[in-house]
Amino acid sequence: PWWDGPKPDGKIHGKLNQVDCLGAQARVVVESDDHKTVKLLVADAAKVAILGAGGQTLGCGRQTPRPVSIEYFPKPNVRLGTAGEVATIEFQ
Repeated sequence: PWWDGPKPDGKIHGKLNQVDCLGAQARVVVESDDHKTVKLLVADAAKVAILGAGGQTLGCGRQTPRPVSIEYFPKPNVRLGTAGEVATIEFQ
């Protein structure tokens, strides 16, 4: 395999609804396929692989709901209200 680094344990499929910009970090808000809202932290955007974007970018604020699959490391952050740190975002 081409990647031998840490592998994310968490995965969520759903719709990306919002991106909250927090200085150098961001928080993505996703509604999962089973209609649960999950908030995930993008601690360092340079370390997040974005696939299938087709030239789309992540702007701050409400998003036109777009189907996504996100892999993440479960690391809850109580202060930011997030369930983990994003590793990959794949637009469907």
